[in-house]
Amino acid sequence: MKTRTAKRMLFGVLALIMIITSLPLAGVASFAYPYYTSGDWEYELSGGNAILRLYLGDSKTVSVPSTIDGHTVTTLCQTFLFSDVEKVILPATLTDIGDEYAFYDSSVKHIEVNSNNKVYSSANGVLFNKSKTELIVYPCCKEGTSYTVPASVTTIGDYAFQYCGNLKKLILQKNVKKIGIYAFFDCSIENLTIMNPNAIIDEYCCFGSMNSFNDDDDVEYANRNAIIFGYKGSTAEKFANNEGILFCEIGEFPDVAKGSWYYDAVKYVSKKGYITGYQNGRFGPSENIRRQDFVSILARIAGADLSQYQNVKPKLSDVK
Repeated sequence: MKTRTAKRMLFGVLALIMIITSLPLAGVASFAYPYYTSGDWEYELSGGNAILRLYLGDSKTVSVPSTIDGHTVTTLCQTFLFSDVEKVILPATLTDIGDEYAFYDSSVKHIEVNSNNKVYSSANGVLFNKSKTELIVYPCCKEGTSYTVPASVTTIGDYAFQYCGNLKKLILQKNVKKIGIYAFFDCSIENLTIMNPNAIIDEYCCFGSMNSFNDDDDVEYANRNAIIFGYKGSTAEKFANNEGILFCEIGEFPDVAKGSWYYDAVKYVSKKGYITGYQNGRFGPSENIRRQDFVSILARIAGADLSQYQNVKPKLSDVK
């Protein structure tokens, strides 16, 4: 995976080429556009409303203004491109996130939306449409290694999980009917479960990377550590095969062979949800069990409600 500096250089070159090649030759010398600067923001105007192009400040937490120089802020463009901002609060006036580069390869960990916004909403730092039927942006630096998409979600938006560096395990519940273009581009997901056997998966929904400018990118730069879980004959299986990624049926594990003496037992505890395996999608039948894992298993068997223990600071340094 390329460094952030290399990505910035590459993106800059590509952007310049796109600008130049999209203009008539006679107009290349005069393609200046009326951008304005106000405080920490660079913006342009469209129909009297403001489109925020770039954040120029150095704060870690940023509240996007609802107005700037008297103009209503309605749109984000490449606003937080490569920025060091970690938390973004979006105003009620925002109606459009203009392109996938609004949070492109940034340091954003958390996105929050004003509750009065009529187009967007947020939950646990993730950006959704208002009705939470579409997951739009999972912040690329969001903390945590596993995530289960809410049951209300039917669509995974274009570029939704691109560049996610911490996320290892992702579960798309059965209501997810569509997965958009480049949804998993250059991410670190190792364990992806797609529960809807008929989910529509865009042909360009890939596990490629910024290195993927070679003819053989689908093979050489696929996430070789990933496992895609789904049902036999499902679109998830077809997607895995196209990506050159290991496919495994839901409820089974790639390191638990059929016919092994523990196969039925593993399938039973997995189906019951007592033992879920490691985040990389493997069961680890030869691994030693740890104390905290044993306690978690007992809690699941007992049906204990563990929600009250989430985000509680442990008193013991080796017990999360």
